[in-house]
Amino acid sequence: MRVTAARLTEHGQPLQVEEVDLAEPGPREVIMDVAFSGVNPVDLYAAQGRVAPDAPLPRTLGTEGAGMADGRRVVARGHGIGTARDGLWASAAVVPRDALVDVPDGVELPEAAAMGVAGVTAWRAVAELAQVKADDTVLVLGAAIEALEPHGRLVLFGTSAGPDGQVPLQSLYRKGITVTGYAGLLESDEVMSAAIGEALRAVAAGQMSVPVDETVPLAQVNEAFGRITGRQSRGKIVLDTTG
Repeated sequence: MRVTAARLTEHGQPLQVEEVDLAEPGPREVIMDVAFSGVNPVDLYAAQGRVAPDAPLPRTLGTEGAGMADGRRVVARGHGIGTARDGLWASAAVVPRDALVDVPDGVELPEAAAMGVAGVTAWRAVAELAQVKADDTVLVLGAAIEALEPHGRLVLFGTSAGPDGQVPLQSLYRKGITVTGYAGLLESDEVMSAAIGEALRAVAAGQMSVPVDETVPLAQVNEAFGRITGRQSRGKIVLDTTG
């Protein structure tokens, strides 16, 4: 079976969109017809060799995506997808069955494709770590300690603006602030699959949304990287892998 895929052939070089042969699935694997796949900073870091530098080359990138498998609408993420094995920036991919999470009614596939990284991070940071309640006020920005009320809760879930920052320690202890780091990379694939399922159900129930800023063809994957590095997108960028 021939598929169109965005391939990383050399770190630091543009991806090559080309046709490749899809391997036969093993006993615990399935062919997933990928419809949409999210573009994330971690994918860019993988292309640069900053993440999974020893992973096999060439390979297909893409750590999250949505499509069809076994007649079901599914999201796939984890289990080495896009790092230790070929990823989801392709029209079809061989994925472990355990990597699949069903997409509930009421969630469109482009939005579902953004749930494996940004969506699940947002849901867990708000619902699990910060334990936000209906009467809480939530402020999302890079330096929130001075703006927090006493006994406020600060959740750190990324360092896109830079790895270092200044912390006003006096305000931290005088206000009794709780600081929690979201460490999704430390979680098992089973924990993350369950969390993605919860996030998808929250979207279906209208409790959360992940705005998709732009859907671009797979052939424009390098341009999508440029939009991320240039901070030209305010929401998720999703690849349309069907064309």
